[in-house]
Amino acid sequence: MLAPADRRPAGAALAVAAAVGASFVGLGLRRPAMERYGQATTGFVEDAIVLAIAQAVISQRT
Repeated sequence: MLAPADRRPAGAALAVAAAVGASFVGLGLRRPAMERYGQATTGFVEDAIVLAIAQAVISQRT
């Protein structure tokens, strides 16, 4: 969506690769954290991180 029209397929491929990679990294970090802090706390922190990254990406575009 943020890529220019002529580069959207490449942008979509990059977004998919980043999402898959981030999912594996996030899960690897969250599993031990859930054992220590619980699911609700780690879920909140994970969501806050995702929102902060999304805001940073969007603010770079405008």
